[in-house]
Amino acid sequence: MVRSVLKKTYQLLVAWWLDEYLVKRRNERFSGDVREGVEFLFTKFSGRIVPNEREPPPLFDFATVTVEADDLRFSFTKDRGSVHVAVASENLPGDWHDLSALLNVLGKSEVEYSRLPTIARLLEANLSAIKEALSTGHIDQTKEALSEVYDSRSRAARRMEAQINRKIYGQ
Repeated sequence: MVRSVLKKTYQLLVAWWLDEYLVKRRNERFSGDVREGVEFLFTKFSGRIVPNEREPPPLFDFATVTVEADDLRFSFTKDRGSVHVAVASENLPGDWHDLSALLNVLGKSEVEYSRLPTIARLLEANLSAIKEALSTGHIDQTKEALSEVYDSRSRAARRMEAQINRKIYGQ
């Protein structure tokens, strides 16, 4: 009961302004990291930070920054220190694809990353291939290949979940 009262009090008195402030502050701090980490997007490809489609929840150090550069949109998301990147074409701005899966489709080995220097290196080396894969002429093939990658990842996650459940519950 005390927890419920405290939660309601927080929501009425503090959450409506503090949560928004914290999200904005974390996004601003992270945008500086992104500008520095993938500087080539801004210098070579006229990149610019644009408003996010939706703001991240006010949890932990969660932050999101969206960058438009050379007909592509990049959504950089940070959560507990790990960075994730999704890519969309300017032609289909709401059709986001995981950078790791996209690189896999482009013939790179399964790449997992969580730090901006690694991401910057991968992006810079593969930007033209990414742009071509998301172009109007290739997007259908790319989506089909991505679907296979996502399905494979989903099956692997279910297998891991089953193994964990067997170990925990003896099933």
